[in-house]
Amino acid sequence: MMKKLLLCIIAAAAVFAVSCSGLSAPRKDKGDLVVTFIDVGKGDCILIEHYGQTVMIDTGYEKTSSDVLTFLKNSGAEKLDHLIITHYDKDHVGGAAAIVQAIDVGTVYLPAYEGRGFAFKSFINAVREKNIRAVTITEDTDITIGECVLTIFASDIEYINEKGEEGNDNDCSLVISAVFDKDRYLFAGDLERDGIDSFLTKGRGTFDVVKMPHHGEKEKNSEEFISAVAPKIAVITDSREESAGGKLVKLLEENKCAVYRTAECGTIRITSKGEGRYTADRLG
Repeated sequence: MMKKLLLCIIAAAAVFAVSCSGLSAPRKDKGDLVVTFIDVGKGDCILIEHYGQTVMIDTGYEKTSSDVLTFLKNSGAEKLDHLIITHYDKDHVGGAAAIVQAIDVGTVYLPAYEGRGFAFKSFINAVREKNIRAVTITEDTDITIGECVLTIFASDIEYINEKGEEGNDNDCSLVISAVFDKDRYLFAGDLERDGIDSFLTKGRGTFDVVKMPHHGEKEKNSEEFISAVAPKIAVITDSREESAGGKLVKLLEENKCAVYRTAECGTIRITSKGEGRYTADRLG
């Protein structure tokens, strides 16, 4: 435990205005933009809170859904105003059916291709059973919560369904930005080489806090991505068993970026107040 906390503190020291606390959850002010990367292993489950409204990006695995629901209960999140599924891999949509069945969800946002497998079918069935509004993202779409604007960037990559495999669904991931005054966050799904190239052609600008693509795997064009996006803080959703690529972590550190990995820090919460300054806390 002490080793994990020390790693977080070392990472935090690399960037001004970023700190890392211990296991106790900090008090959340209503006007704060609070972004929590829930530790589900090598998978994504991100909760965004602002002025009492909530957005979840991906849901982790089916086997981690009970942990996610416990976290929501302990955090006081009684509903999800919006649920965004970036793509249909089991580490992103696996827990969605259980979460949709257990908690009220306002609207779900989906990538523009048909998923495959049990997790996808269970999720879609749960959405239909509860009559939840579902939006397929075919063009860039804004969501406003409080004073924060989230933009879901539509993918322009054609989904290729390869028999017996997942195809190129990682590259079809929805990418989301969150902008609150001077605060800028980017959540890059599981983009691989083609998806990163496509994103970079759009010239979306720079972002202070970036959820790195594909759990920190090193892609050929990662250097171009880091240079274009210019993160101050990089969050990697990996696990001890399937850890981020050392080359990518080194590349981020060479670019003076503080790196937070769920494999080392567990659940990570980043809080900001619209001033371009961020506080990172390890929740365990």
